[in-house]
Amino acid sequence: MAQPYRNCIISAGLVEGIEPDRFYLRFEREGEDREPLTIFMRADEVAAVLFVCGGALWSAMMIERSPDPDVEKECPSP
Repeated sequence: MAQPYRNCIISAGLVEGIEPDRFYLRFEREGEDREPLTIFMRADEVAAVLFVCGGALWSAMMIERSPDPDVEKECPSP
């Protein structure tokens, strides 16, 4: 599965032959001379990435929706 953006592509999928890793996550940036960043992970590591990213998105949405300017002080940044 891949998600293209204006100047990059983020993709993920399954891999074989490098157990215990079964998944990959890849970041490719157009116009850069370096190789794409590919991370191989186990299922629990993928779940951890989803969990922390979901929490960060939720925190950002709560800050944007709050009418109280002090809410940002209550949400720790990474």
